[in-house]
Amino acid sequence: MVNNQNSIKNKKGNSILLIIFVILLILTSMKLYNRYFNNISKNNLNKTSKEFSFKLDSSNNNMDLKGLNGEVKLEGYDGNELILKSTYIPKEEEYKIDFYKDKKGKFILSFEDDKFKEVSIDVLVPKGYFKDIDISSVNSDNHLEKLSTKEVNLKAFNGDIVVEEYNGEDLIIDNMNGSVIIKESISKNIDINNMNANITLNNCDIKNLDAKTINGGMEIIEDETFLAFEDYNWELENQNGAINLSLASKNIDYNIEAKTSNGKIELLKDNFIYSKKSENEIAAETEKPNKSYKRLNLSLETTNSSIVLK
Repeated sequence: MVNNQNSIKNKKGNSILLIIFVILLILTSMKLYNRYFNNISKNNLNKTSKEFSFKLDSSNNNMDLKGLNGEVKLEGYDGNELILKSTYIPKEEEYKIDFYKDKKGKFILSFEDDKFKEVSIDVLVPKGYFKDIDISSVNSDNHLEKLSTKEVNLKAFNGDIVVEEYNGEDLIIDNMNGSVIIKESISKNIDINNMNANITLNNCDIKNLDAKTINGGMEIIEDETFLAFEDYNWELENQNGAINLSLASKNIDYNIEAKTSNGKIELLKDNFIYSKKSENEIAAETEKPNKSYKRLNLSLETTNSSIVLK
């Protein structure tokens, strides 16, 4: 009889402890829930948009832009008003960004990186009004479209880069941990340094191309786009990734030097004469050059992968 009473008491005690545990669990969950959604609400309240605009009356302007943990978008258009829309999340309400023109005539986007969680920009850039545009971004995707300027210099870390319909003298890209894609663009000089991602060029007319990547592929696809220049000089270098070129233009005379380690070289075009030919090194040129054709000087080098020209 005593044992039965003790057993009942133990069961009641265990039930009470279980109820207390469940109540504590519910309270803890509600606290975490409220903290999480309060933070989201707070972040949404802190997200701010601001627009700046300047009428341009000179074609010799320069500009410095940057982005943080968001998106960087620039689009060229036929107009004379520079318009920048920024969307940002400050860590404190009093932190602001500014976009202004300095005494030397340079347009500058200004903010302190450590005081913001995110800064995204969307910029309408008048075609032909800018000499140099410098862009830097961290943890941001970058999209440049229809820009017409003398030089664009873009440095990015942890973000993809897409350039479409660029028309300018120089395009310089330095990127880490993000792909680089350039489409339908014309430029005298394009210089690309990339790490841990691919480089892709599609239907670009580039006189001097210097492209290097590490730990990523490199692909160039051209469809009758050798039009703007007479002579072309391309230097492509890849470590731990392949180089693939698909060049459809028929009016080209080639001069090729290609070298690879731990890979093969394939020239899938006809009418080459070779001064050097082995599995991993080739020197070749068009057998019967045509003076009316464009001339493409190719220097190709890879490590631990292949080179294909077709």
